[in-house]
Amino acid sequence: MVDIEGAFIRGFEKPLILWLLRDGPKTGYEIIIELTRLTGKSFNSSSVYPFLHWLDEQELAFSKWVMRGGRKMRYYYLTNRGKELYINIQAFFQGSLKKMFEHFIQT
Repeated sequence: MVDIEGAFIRGFEKPLILWLLRDGPKTGYEIIIELTRLTGKSFNSSSVYPFLHWLDEQELAFSKWVMRGGRKMRYYYLTNRGKELYINIQAFFQGSLKKMFEHFIQT
């Protein structure tokens, strides 16, 4: 049987990743943990890291290796272009998509 709820949530994982990065850098692992906490669905590296690498390739984000607690960890940061993309997506969610969901919830 198809996991409709999971498929729906996975459709929003990319905007959620941008949303998580908007306030500052995070590791891929931190993003996976937050996505799981927020949605109640498990996420894995094969769904998160390809998008982070795509953001990097498109210059919407960049990554930097940082030493933390004796370990080298890769942090992802939004660039100004990435922040603009987030703002555009946020406007979409606050506009027509919000109206659609409000209608969906009310009926």
